[in-house]
Amino acid sequence: MRILRVIATVDPQAGGPTEGLRQTSRLHSQWGHETVVASCDIDQTPKSENDGFELVPLGPGKYGWAYSKRLRIWLEENIESFDLVIMHGLWLYPSWALARVFKERRKLKSGLPRFLVFSHGMLDPWFQSWRRRPIKTLRNHLYWKLFEALTIDTADALLFTSSEERRLARIPFRPYNPSSEIVVPYGTSSPPKPSEQQTNAFKSIAPELGNRPYLLFLSRLHEKKGIDLLIKAYAEIKAANCSQSTPFPALVIAGPGDNSSYGKSLKTLVGELKLQKDVIFTGMVKGDEKWGAYHGCEAFVLPSHQENFGIAVAEALACAKAVLVSNKVNIWKELEAAKVGYVADDTTQGITSILNQWLDTSLGERNAMSRRASKLFAKQYHIEASAEALLDLTLTA
Repeated sequence: MRILRVIATVDPQAGGPTEGLRQTSRLHSQWGHETVVASCDIDQTPKSENDGFELVPLGPGKYGWAYSKRLRIWLEENIESFDLVIMHGLWLYPSWALARVFKERRKLKSGLPRFLVFSHGMLDPWFQSWRRRPIKTLRNHLYWKLFEALTIDTADALLFTSSEERRLARIPFRPYNPSSEIVVPYGTSSPPKPSEQQTNAFKSIAPELGNRPYLLFLSRLHEKKGIDLLIKAYAEIKAANCSQSTPFPALVIAGPGDNSSYGKSLKTLVGELKLQKDVIFTGMVKGDEKWGAYHGCEAFVLPSHQENFGIAVAEALACAKAVLVSNKVNIWKELEAAKVGYVADDTTQGITSILNQWLDTSLGERNAMSRRASKLFAKQYHIEASAEALLDLTLTA
């Protein structure tokens, strides 16, 4: 089977969708299928030889919209040579260009490949808050009527990574008429086993930790991640526990974006709260650094205001770590039911409560959570289920 996947960028710093694309494409390649990725990157975009796909960089994408005339031309010339076409993401030129090509070709002939769209959480009502960002909300509603509704109407199916994401996607826009809404498995591959090399790699970028225990946030530093709430909650709990003799865990904040305006505001907040010795920013981590961070932490924390899945949550579970998340992470019900951590509202009070619950958890219960986390990952969030489901959709979408 030949699979075409269209995405604005394959840069790893773009977040979870690029990682999911890489992992499923790698499995598809191992199973004998061919994947081509068309993006608006330029030729120098980082790509590993074992990603399992041929990259066709048709950028640079322009005007903050990832516009590329080359992309539209390439799609028109090549679309019919594939058995399955998957669009990753919305709100940028590639999704509109792909939908236009399909709409025009269907007027002329049948037998075109299946056209699927992964929304990747981009239809979540959180992004459409009139009170928080009225101008962007108005812009998005106009854009929907002029462009993006066409993408949804044209696709054979709109794909979601959780039932909660599917439910929320139905709220913000009209008209909303997908031909089919399908929840597909999502996750990540099994991590490498813990090693001294991983530990040393992580310690090399966070030497101030020493042997101190720590809680881990690992994701993009973005407003929607709620990291400011986490820092404030951490400061409150540390102040209340300053007299204890046992070492109080540090807070490691790992991920790209620490030099963005939001990232700088977080560092300013840390300074104002006098937490420079307790909150450690590492920047983006990968390879042994990343796995060393996961394997060495006490627990993983994700206080997001919006998270359609959270690939980092699956990675933490794969490393047998308890997860402390907000109820805006769309798989929170599954996590709570499996008793692999704690869940609360995406407020300072809510995040304070789950951190306190973790600190009050006995060693025996922490070990039990670890075992349950491993079982949940193996049962529900291994990437093989996602890769298989995408192939099955060629026939069932």
